[in-house]
Amino acid sequence: MPPTVDLDHVAVAVEHRREAWARYRVELGGAWVGGGATAGFANHQFSYANGAKIEVLRPHRVDDDDFLRRFLDRSGPGPHHLTFKVADIRAAIDEV
Repeated sequence: MPPTVDLDHVAVAVEHRREAWARYRVELGGAWVGGGATAGFANHQFSYANGAKIEVLRPHRVDDDDFLRRFLDRSGPGPHHLTFKVADIRAAIDEV
């Protein structure tokens, strides 16, 4: 039997925090949940009334070979990844 999989969040890459705040907080009505920063990127997460979550990734203290900088240079702003939750990670890996 395949493991139960739940979508945790959708992550999008942006160049600047202002554009993300305007879209995901103001236009779509998300509640800011939290975030943080590390070398390479900063993240900010918004939640919505239906339980959906969006994580925004933006460059922060970027090295030339940073994963997010490469992604934005290659693909531009937009969807970056999906994160799923599973009850049993080993079973999910075996299933894949």
